[in-house]
Amino acid sequence: MNLCNFDGADFDIEDSSANVPSNFANQAASLINTLKNINPGLYITLTTPAQAWSGGFYQQNLINLTIGNLSAWQPIEGGSTYYNQVQYDVNFYITNWDISPAKIILGLMPGLDDTGKNMSLQDALNLTSFAVGKGLAGVMTWDADNDAKGVDGNAQWAYSLGIKRGT
Repeated sequence: MNLCNFDGADFDIEDSSANVPSNFANQAASLINTLKNINPGLYITLTTPAQAWSGGFYQQNLINLTIGNLSAWQPIEGGSTYYNQVQYDVNFYITNWDISPAKIILGLMPGLDDTGKNMSLQDALNLTSFAVGKGLAGVMTWDADNDAKGVDGNAQWAYSLGIKRGT
């Protein structure tokens, strides 16, 4: 990372607990914490599924072991049917897991997600306002290539530009 002059790393950990070793959270936390100890200025984010609070997920343990060394955590959301779910998830993590809003980045996917649900531009803009109102660390989009082409009849980069205007 130093050789390439990178200033940060994102750990995208979305595997089901059935697909990882039982000590995976401890191993991943050890790597994240070691990187931060070696380079205290390193910007480290952790990306997990949005519903990491549901039964059988190891992500809460991983977050508990690393939150002090994470610059931010991004639970990834998708689909317009999740508008209320997104707000629920963020509020759940703030209230039940005591995660500071300033440590949460809201990840939104423009257009169709992996399950075929569609995040509309208006829902993304509304959720950006929600994120700003909650004092979250930020909002990001994934699948920027979709946004670059224009999604659902929207102009190119409509999501990214809309999110930028909302922050």
